[in-house]
Amino acid sequence: MFRLRGSSKTCSRAREVFPLPCPTSRRSPSDASAALSARRAIFADVPPRVQRSGSAAEPQVVGRADETTSENKMSPDKLAMCSWPDLPPRYATALRAVVAFVFETFEPRAIVAAGSVVRGAGDRSSDLDIFVVQERPYKQRLQRWFGDVPVEIFVNPARAIRAYFASEHELGRPSAAHMIATGFPVFGGQAIDGLREEAAEWLKKRAVLTPDEDAFARYSAATLLEDGEDIVERDPDMASALLGEAVMEMLRYHLRAERGTVPGNKNLLLELERSDREVAEAARRFFGVSTIEERQLAARALADRTIRARGFFEWDSERVPVPDD
Repeated sequence: MFRLRGSSKTCSRAREVFPLPCPTSRRSPSDASAALSARRAIFADVPPRVQRSGSAAEPQVVGRADETTSENKMSPDKLAMCSWPDLPPRYATALRAVVAFVFETFEPRAIVAAGSVVRGAGDRSSDLDIFVVQERPYKQRLQRWFGDVPVEIFVNPARAIRAYFASEHELGRPSAAHMIATGFPVFGGQAIDGLREEAAEWLKKRAVLTPDEDAFARYSAATLLEDGEDIVERDPDMASALLGEAVMEMLRYHLRAERGTVPGNKNLLLELERSDREVAEAARRFFGVSTIEERQLAARALADRTIRARGFFEWDSERVPVPDD
């Protein structure tokens, strides 16, 4: 059986895993926007969904790892040096194939298996996250099917991972620190003991919004709410979509302001219930109602409780120096 390269589902964390290192100074909204654009640009060279071979009409295909795995060509010595987490059978089989592939393709100092599956909280379509720590001065992201398991592989030198710790902390999304600190060291655990300790320390730190970041986040959510309400009569479907976006931005802002971090989308409401049950209940009311009028009322109530605005408001950003040409 074969599968077209890139046929796995779109990764919702793509923008979280390879941020650019942030400057040590706090950023203005314009700097934050530039950083987000730069993080997206990093993936410009990721292979498209169908990678063409020499023939313009013939797609390049990649065999599933359960048919011709690199493990079959591997000396068992390196795999014998690995430790394995307790996983459901399909994930356990896939993990061994991934690790064999990593040994054959890279020169890892350490391999860490991470994600909800490893933590025992996976869902039906959950993937495996594999962090590969190497010496070579490049980073790479790979997405592959191993059997019927989607796998994301993040290859980095240690210094790049430390840069992620800092930059993701500023964004309130400590993905790399969470994977390294809570993941299972399959190979080379002692080699990254220090890195895992650093990751755990980063997770304890609270990321505080600057006044500019706070105002910009609130304003972004408020204008989405305002835009949605503007078109309720002429395009209620689009209005409902905009109100939904506004509410999600309100909830992310509220969690960031109150806790210093923003959880993943799947766990957003659950984490919100742990920190602010009133806002969580209001959010569930918004998502549970059926009419646009009810959604408007619920969105306004959430706006009053979280961003304290329902549309445009006045604010002045800091003055950002512009370098000479």
